[in-house]
Amino acid sequence: MNASKRSLSTFRIHLLLTAACAIVGFAIVIAAAMFAPLFTLLDRAGDDRVAIGGIADYIIYLHSSYWPVVAVMVAASVVSGMLMFRKMSQPLVRFLESFRGLERGEIREIRSLRRADYLHPEAEALNTALCAILARAEADEQDLIRIEKALHELSQWVQEPRATEAVSDSRDALESLRSRLPRRA
Repeated sequence: MNASKRSLSTFRIHLLLTAACAIVGFAIVIAAAMFAPLFTLLDRAGDDRVAIGGIADYIIYLHSSYWPVVAVMVAASVVSGMLMFRKMSQPLVRFLESFRGLERGEIREIRSLRRADYLHPEAEALNTALCAILARAEADEQDLIRIEKALHELSQWVQEPRATEAVSDSRDALESLRSRLPRRA
């Protein structure tokens, strides 16, 4: 598994655990607030079997009603966490594709994001930066063409071996520069 997939997988797990733990934590606090007074009533009931039976029945009823609701809430938080993960991770995957292309010297704009995805302003900013890099690369390519033309003219005028060698070295440097220029993917 490469680093970006491992990172996204870790992010997904943390998001789901955070959502589920928050819901379970709230559920426990609410259960304590709900059941503690009933257990206090049980303690005060003493030997009154009718009162104890009624309170015990109510506690059992609350347990049977409350915990399924908690289970549904945990499931809902996990589902919403997965939706949020998808809305956040898909743009990041597209950003990574652009970064990897840039590393190879290719300018690859971010494909359009879905309307529901997060990070739209960031995608626009990245596309703007990539367009600026491409514009500079195109301007550099034009400068390289001018330098190449000037070197060609210079080589026509000067026939000395040292000058020819300098022109040849300059052409090699020019090709090296040209190979490093970013290009549109």
